[in-house]
Amino acid sequence: MELDRRGFVAACAALAAAGTGCIDDGNGDGDGEPAELPDYTRWMPEPREGGVESFGFFFVAPSAVPDAARPAEEDAVMVGLDEFDEFDGYAEVQDEGGAARIHDYADEEKFETEVDERVDREDESEEVGEYDLYEVNGGYVAVNDEDRTVIGAAEREKVEGVVETVEGDAETYAALNDALGEVVRRAGDGHSVEIGPEGFSGEATVGARVKTGRDDGTVDMVAAEMYEDEDAVDADGFENALESQGEFVEEVEVDGRVAVARGSSGVGIVV
Repeated sequence: MELDRRGFVAACAALAAAGTGCIDDGNGDGDGEPAELPDYTRWMPEPREGGVESFGFFFVAPSAVPDAARPAEEDAVMVGLDEFDEFDGYAEVQDEGGAARIHDYADEEKFETEVDERVDREDESEEVGEYDLYEVNGGYVAVNDEDRTVIGAAEREKVEGVVETVEGDAETYAALNDALGEVVRRAGDGHSVEIGPEGFSGEATVGARVKTGRDDGTVDMVAAEMYEDEDAVDADGFENALESQGEFVEEVEVDGRVAVARGSSGVGIVV
């Protein structure tokens, strides 16, 4: 399954909670303790509907991408190249209850313009943590003026869940779900993250792909996926699936029922 933003919401169907505890990925404290969860997981709330059976996640940090690794003017991108400087990050979280979209603005003018288009500041609002929550046509929007962050969803409960998670009042889903937590630790941190059910080869229970832009213009790629058991691991299928999506795989390592692929991205970081 291709986990890209264009097909992201439609593709998130069934994430199996098959974890039986986290395996040390070699980056822990030496006592078998797993490494810290990547920073992007702060935007990953526990699914509000469907339990652990349906969850998908997309995150990109545009302004952090080095200029050399950004798309050229002639490259196909989803929005204008100026978006790289206007956003510190944005995320989409999907479960059976629908999607939440989080915009973290780097540019104050862009933030003010977007908020003015989405909410009427004169409307009544409620405080949810450090956010002002507004009811709008088609759903709810929470606004944090100090951090220049906007969270929107059709359901109030979903917006509140994201706020509670990012403010530390609720545990992230990666911390609660062993399988998901292990996969994101293996994939690591970076500028662009895609996480969803069935991995990439179609045989896995969950997969994550992280891309990181470098000053030399290259984009590193790390992908990880977990299978139901060791017998189900298909390293060749994993590699072939990634390469069919435009990635260049240099190596695939298998550890138990987890496979990790490393290489570079022929697709780059899509915004």
